[in-house]
Amino acid sequence: MSHEKQPRKASSVRHTRAIQRDHTKHALTAPTAAEVQERLTEMVHPATLEQVSHFHRLGLRERTLGLVVMMAFVLEMIWRQISGVNEMVRLIQTEVMLWALPRKVS
Repeated sequence: MSHEKQPRKASSVRHTRAIQRDHTKHALTAPTAAEVQERLTEMVHPATLEQVSHFHRLGLRERTLGLVVMMAFVLEMIWRQISGVNEMVRLIQTEVMLWALPRKVS
């Protein structure tokens, strides 16, 4: 076995410091809750409405918790990190979620 020395890697301290300095100059900003809600509504709501119109053309009826409403609830559940069904039911009955108005559900 030979014990040849491996060449040392170049230090990355300079690079790390440059990145840290850059982060201090460019603050990371997340979109506000209203901006996220507006963007979700803009992207998803038209697609769900199109699905509903397709179901109507097939002769299927709309339910209380149709596709449009369920999509709003699922997105809201993920976005707000709601942990349980009971909490979700309470919110569905009391709050406006994205484009869906409060509804009585059990």
